[in-house]
Amino acid sequence: MNQPKNSASRRFARRLGWTRNPVCRPVDRIEGTLRLALGLLLATVLAASTWIGFANFAKTSHAADTARAHLHRVSVVLLEDVPTGMSDASSSLGRPGVQARWTLPDGSARVGAVFTREVAHSGDNIVVWMNAFDDPVPPPIDRGDLVVRAALRALATLTLAGLALWLFYGLTRRHLNRRRDAAWTREWLLVSGGWRDRSL
Repeated sequence: MNQPKNSASRRFARRLGWTRNPVCRPVDRIEGTLRLALGLLLATVLAASTWIGFANFAKTSHAADTARAHLHRVSVVLLEDVPTGMSDASSSLGRPGVQARWTLPDGSARVGAVFTREVAHSGDNIVVWMNAFDDPVPPPIDRGDLVVRAALRALATLTLAGLALWLFYGLTRRHLNRRRDAAWTREWLLVSGGWRDRSL
């Protein structure tokens, strides 16, 4: 059973230059094939960037879980207020932010600077992360942040690849348009050369 002349598949084929229409030139077929090839390549890049995102999340998640397994949480008493805007900055820079006091397993007390992302005041009890030596450490990254980082890496990969493909297509299409215009000009000169001026 023949497909209708204006079916979606035939319109798609004509758009790619896969037609016997004599108006469709070889350069048009080249451009159509190029569009299809770049479309398939972009789909491949999309799949690859998604895989990169999942692989990055799995790797960083495993590393975070391993690091978290060697940490524990301890309740401390703040000896000073947490300055506004300092909590996140101190954690991201990798240095303790405020003074606090906590009790060691042997019952002795220790005073030192701790990492915190909470907005708290002097005398408040907060929970912070510490290592096996009961030294304060930055809070481990949570899964939400890991997901965001993996998604951003995948998006960056897809964006760079998409820009590269778009630039390649634009340059190639410019070259093909020059060839197309040159062919039209040659044929126009051949046709117009045989015309006679009948205005006299």
